[in-house]
Amino acid sequence: YVDLLLQHALSLQESRRHDEALELLDRILSDHPHDAKCLGFRAVSLAALDRFEEAIESARLSIECAPESSFGYFCKAKVLIYK
Repeated sequence: YVDLLLQHALSLQESRRHDEALELLDRILSDHPHDAKCLGFRAVSLAALDRFEEAIESARLSIECAPESSFGYFCKAKVLIYK
């Protein structure tokens, strides 16, 4: 179920509907606060909305939740590119 919601959030991001994606990601995180993918996607949407401090923090949390995964690092790089 969470994977389907994340897929929808990614579709929203690809359509540049970052405000809607962020709303969905925040809802997912309310039930799954340590979901590294969700935190990474959230970081990207926050950066796209020029909310860089929050974006960096979300990317940091993504890395903290799954330090063995490259995904959080990838999202942090995307945030830094936006900045």
